[in-house]
Amino acid sequence: MVKELLSGYETVRTELEEVKKKPAILAEKIRAANKRYDELKNLIYNAESRKDRALINFAAGDISEDELEKARKSLDGLRKEKLDIEEFMNASEKANLQIQKTISDLSVKLHGCKHEFWNAVAGELKSKINSDVIAKVGSVYAARSLAGGVGSYEGFLRQLFPMPPIDEAQSMQREIAEKYGFRD
Repeated sequence: MVKELLSGYETVRTELEEVKKKPAILAEKIRAANKRYDELKNLIYNAESRKDRALINFAAGDISEDELEKARKSLDGLRKEKLDIEEFMNASEKANLQIQKTISDLSVKLHGCKHEFWNAVAGELKSKINSDVIAKVGSVYAARSLAGGVGSYEGFLRQLFPMPPIDEAQSMQREIAEKYGFRD
């Protein structure tokens, strides 16, 4: 069970790492599109001038209809590319929102997987505490309570098993994470 939960966690973590790369990739695409868009404005202006001159030259009989058509197609191609970039820029805003939502959803899912995994580990470790040890702890509590002033069972457990210092607790966390193959 613990291995399956770890595998599920790893799968979601890997997926999240991949999705987190997407905003940078999208930003680079947007930078390139903006650069090309600026270039296209100048190219379109020049192509419009060439088409206008070609139209005048065609009307004057100085160039063929094929040459005029070539100037028109060049302009049309540039205008289409500009429209394609505008569509991309509009779509990129939606894509960015979608990516951010996916990152958020996967982060929540990853947190849930982590929670499930560590609860399963805790359950596995707890199952290794045999009933004899539990009975002995109960006997110590009973004896203390007969002495009086023992307080709550939770307080008694804190006295019996004091919290380790922070650095020791962190060391224990690292050891157990390593033992179970968990990477954050």
